[in-house]
Amino acid sequence: MLRNIIEMSTTITVKVIQDGGNNKYVLNDDTGTAPLLYAYTIYTFDVSDSSNTGHPLQIHSDQNGTIFNSNTSSGTPGQSGATVTFTPTLTGNAYLYCTVHGYGMGSYYTPLIVTATRIIYVTAPTFTSNAVTTAIQDIEYSYTVTTTDADGDNVIVTAAIPASSQSWLSFTNNVLSGTPTNSDVGNHSIILTANDGTFSIHQAFTIVVAANNNPPSFTSNVVTTAIQDVEYSYTVTTNDADGDNVTVTETIPTASQNWLSFTNNVLSGTPTNSDVGNHNIVLTANDGTTSTTQTFTIVVVANNNAPTVTSTPVVTVPSVYMGGMFSDNSLVYYKPKSLSSGTGSVRNCRLKGRRT
Repeated sequence: MLRNIIEMSTTITVKVIQDGGNNKYVLNDDTGTAPLLYAYTIYTFDVSDSSNTGHPLQIHSDQNGTIFNSNTSSGTPGQSGATVTFTPTLTGNAYLYCTVHGYGMGSYYTPLIVTATRIIYVTAPTFTSNAVTTAIQDIEYSYTVTTTDADGDNVIVTAAIPASSQSWLSFTNNVLSGTPTNSDVGNHSIILTANDGTFSIHQAFTIVVAANNNPPSFTSNVVTTAIQDVEYSYTVTTNDADGDNVTVTETIPTASQNWLSFTNNVLSGTPTNSDVGNHNIVLTANDGTTSTTQTFTIVVVANNNAPTVTSTPVVTVPSVYMGGMFSDNSLVYYKPKSLSSGTGSVRNCRLKGRRT
């Protein structure tokens, strides 16, 4: 991009030399080439050189003593800081005039030429990189900015980043970078400015941060031990950074389904002696897009059972001979009602055979 600027000021040095017995003004130490003057440019004639002593300078529009209204003298010719300021507003001729010695002192340059406004064409810097306008949550964003300047000027790039974007976005060494989080999803307006010391150019764009679904996570610690005949219970909890609804499902081996079930995010049941051993479980949490699994093994430990009596008790109590005999030669027996009560009854039992 070309830009034009009006040359606003120029300094011209003035000295006085002797030439053929005459004093003459010399501009910029060049007696052969007159400087070209441009309308609306401020010219400062530096008359501080000691050779200007006694030779006050004026700029006239002709050789009839017509002084340009834009002449301004400051200081004493020949002393430090002495100047004559001249700003031509019209094109045409300009004559150097000494208020002591007249027009002859400017004879090296008769006349000076005032031409149209001087236009200097300069090139503003340009961006040679294309802005990166998309970003994804939780993934690093990076845009390396490059510029060029046809005039070879040094280009400095600065970035205007909204306050709401500064939590994740920064600009260092011409690199715009950062990692957006879930809270940064949306639009971020950025303005980059390239300046070459004279002109600036802008690159304005919007970074659109897209959501990147976060998988759900389990927040509960699994219960991995169970005891025979004691109820087992594990309440499952989950979290989703995106706020998505999470559904948990279970995979229970067929061999474990007789005692283990999963209802309302609670895995529970009471194992029996036949369930002693390992039971591999897989829980799956899904947020509608991605899934996370929790795999673990429940170890069912045996709970010692008291022994049991498997035989049938004898309920008939035998009769006991008491060592007596009735008059009819029968023996006397005692039969208790029970083995523990100590009470009973006496009944008769005849003997077969003779008493001896």
